[in-house]
Amino acid sequence: MVKGSKALLWGLVLMMGGTGAAEAASQLLCGMRWSSANEAVDQRLGGDCMLVTAKGALQVPQLFQQVGGGLQAGRFAFKRDELWGYADDAGRVLVAPGLSIARPFVEGRAMVCREEADRRFCGYLGLDGKPAFPLVEGLYFLRDYRGGQTLAAPDGGRGNFYMDGSGNRQEPGASAAGRCNAWVLETRSARALGRLPADGRLPVPGADAQHPLGDCAQALEAVPPLELDLAALFSEWLHLQVTRVHPLNEVVRVMATDGPWGWGLLDEQAKLLFGPAPRLYSEPLDLSLREGLLPVRLPTGENLGQVQSPSTVRFMAVDGSYPLPGDFEDAHGFHEGLAAARSSQNHLWGFIDHQGAWVIAPSYPAVIDDFDEGRAVVTLPLPYERSVEALIDRSGQVLARYDELLARHFPDPQLEQLPGPLPFLPCMLNGANYLSPEERRVALEGQGGDWAGLCVDDQLRAKAQQMAVRLHGSLAPERSILQWSAALDAWLARLRACKADTGCQRALLDEGLSDPRWAQPVASEGGMALPELPGEVPEALQQRLRQQVAQSGNYSPEDEDMGDGWGKASLGFGRVDLGEGRPGVLVSQNVQRSNAHWLFAVDDPGEAQLLLEGQGMLGAVSGPLSQGHVPVRVYADQGQGVSDWRFNGSTYVLEASCWQAWGVDVLLSYDCQPAGPDSRR
Repeated sequence: MVKGSKALLWGLVLMMGGTGAAEAASQLLCGMRWSSANEAVDQRLGGDCMLVTAKGALQVPQLFQQVGGGLQAGRFAFKRDELWGYADDAGRVLVAPGLSIARPFVEGRAMVCREEADRRFCGYLGLDGKPAFPLVEGLYFLRDYRGGQTLAAPDGGRGNFYMDGSGNRQEPGASAAGRCNAWVLETRSARALGRLPADGRLPVPGADAQHPLGDCAQALEAVPPLELDLAALFSEWLHLQVTRVHPLNEVVRVMATDGPWGWGLLDEQAKLLFGPAPRLYSEPLDLSLREGLLPVRLPTGENLGQVQSPSTVRFMAVDGSYPLPGDFEDAHGFHEGLAAARSSQNHLWGFIDHQGAWVIAPSYPAVIDDFDEGRAVVTLPLPYERSVEALIDRSGQVLARYDELLARHFPDPQLEQLPGPLPFLPCMLNGANYLSPEERRVALEGQGGDWAGLCVDDQLRAKAQQMAVRLHGSLAPERSILQWSAALDAWLARLRACKADTGCQRALLDEGLSDPRWAQPVASEGGMALPELPGEVPEALQQRLRQQVAQSGNYSPEDEDMGDGWGKASLGFGRVDLGEGRPGVLVSQNVQRSNAHWLFAVDDPGEAQLLLEGQGMLGAVSGPLSQGHVPVRVYADQGQGVSDWRFNGSTYVLEASCWQAWGVDVLLSYDCQPAGPDSRR
């Protein structure tokens, strides 16, 4: 009856067009998953999360660092500066980060602790983020708040006791659970003295014909009841050696017993719905009975005496039957009419219905969150055995991907290639991706100076970012880098002269965006980087440079096979002219599509001085290598630079170079100078 009523209810919901008039709740997409926000319990923290709407859009332009416990009751814990806070599913911060421990919400309460000097205060917060009862010093709470109570422990001492939802201490035996435990102890004592009635039980306090468990039934309404000794209760009630009892949905519980008869299902009055079944022949996969079905692991093959590999997973009804066809490698319980299951054929996850048919074909490496209000979180396969979290609907359509949202809304300011979607440098903030929009606005306003207003006005900041891209990308092959740098400096001086006047800034940006001198040049089909000139660097010098390069963190051992057909991580050597005949050597190493490179000045008597080191593509040449200027954009660990090389028929000569200074008080700042004997490059 449970199964049928649940299936009918879900069918009516689908016929009515969803879960109700309200929009489906937000979901979390994360770069890494963990199981707890409590560092004392679980150290597996890391990765950022973002909130997405039911349509897959970003809920708020903010990343949440090291989210713990996931969304519970529309709330989640997040970390900033090593302290925890709480936000709701709309991205609103309910509790500013300041907690040392922040547990997920259970029954509207979340256990938290706050440190002050050498003192610790612990208690529970309500869903509004305010203390459900005052945080107190000297207590630690051993369990989540359930059934209207929690278990408190004094710091460094014994004598644990229960507290109610208002923080009041409960006296032993005052609750229904206490009276039920007293009945268990009295029953055991009567058995030892040979004073039990014929049915083996003493009358349960508060019991009647309709409620044979009396006070024990009342205590069982808390799932799980903190104060009740479930194993002892069911041992006395069922005359079995019960070792564990776990709560399940739909007021059904699974029990584990000692001996060959391993487990069974109980209803709210402790009546056996199924079992006890031999543990060696079946095993409940997890403690989640939903919509009348429980995933159970069964042995296959010749060894039917143990639940071990090889095995299969099927769905069991509460009467012990298996109404669904099909065998699976793994499975979750049903949610909203669908259950996640892993195919035995391709070993990937999909979703089945109550007839065991695939509704969403198995194509996911993992299912992170089962369906909730018509949405589920799965992982999509990526190359090199990686995966990325995605939000899908009931048809399997991908509504949002973590990696795409991350690239679109939270670009990395350390870009490897120019031009590209640059951040507006004066408006960069450390940890800005973790700030709420209001926190970001306040922080940007505090920067002041020549850029005040430009950083806070979203439209104006977008114009400045577009202009930064045009300025970077306007270096054409026929244009000397020194001429380009001088024009760039002049334009930026005009912008700075606005002195925080947003009207002046807007007019100048509009002018710059329509000026053809700053138009993006057409990409050339010339070479992609400075070519290596092997054989022109003496072997002795190669060995000296190899010794220096080997000390670099960007270096990979040359005898190392990179796999996937990439071969050895060998070094290449090329001779270059650093200006006015000053000799140099370019050393590069292509490892897994990422070039590491080192530029050395080699002066008499052959001493090598490292000028530049970095990773990524050495640069994109904007014009033919054999004519005109060859502006090469170079990315290195220290920042970004632009160099001007000319090909003289046998060697590339460095004529001038610029080095960009990163900072929060500049839009673009290049230190440019001609190359020569006194050049720092």
